[in-house]
Amino acid sequence: ALMRRADPAFYADALVQFEKAVAADPDFGLAHAHLAWAEIAEHGYGLAPEAVKRRAVEHAQRGADLSPGESRAIGLLGFALAFVGAFEASEQTINRALALNPFSDDTMLGKAVILLVRGRGAEALDWIERAVDVMPGGQGHEDILRFEACFLMRDYDGAAQAAARIAHPDLRQRTFMAGIAALRGRREEALRHLADVAARL
Repeated sequence: ALMRRADPAFYADALVQFEKAVAADPDFGLAHAHLAWAEIAEHGYGLAPEAVKRRAVEHAQRGADLSPGESRAIGLLGFALAFVGAFEASEQTINRALALNPFSDDTMLGKAVILLVRGRGAEALDWIERAVDVMPGGQGHEDILRFEACFLMRDYDGAAQAAARIAHPDLRQRTFMAGIAALRGRREEALRHLADVAARL
């Protein structure tokens, strides 16, 4: 539940909880898999140090090995592999997760993340909307991913609309928001975003 909030303020707590779960039950596959997600998220996703990414892959692999029939565990392995540049393996793994459960919004969004990491914004956007169709209320990550996808597609109006719905933008997202505002000719808005970034540094 903490990870589904899409709020960086909760990632550290989620990391601690999953570490405790793994310590209490080393054979709990989903705990290992979600620990991988929490580690990457807590360290800024793509900005995470390489050692953190590699450790996350180890946890995700352990989770997948322990829960080979659990789509979420397999999907999170695919998710983690994308962040170490194992793109082909990442896509193959997430597709295996989708074959196990074609209606998992978590796995659909994981697929979107992998496509975003590979620079395929239009395909990512399609998977985001599929996830929303399955879970209309969403889980908080959809607009963050829409923002990223639209930015990649140079749809700056679409990116701005998605950004306006992000409840807790992080520093990277704020920086991108400033750039988008500047590209749209909105100087004052860009300066406000940059001021917010500077205040957090």
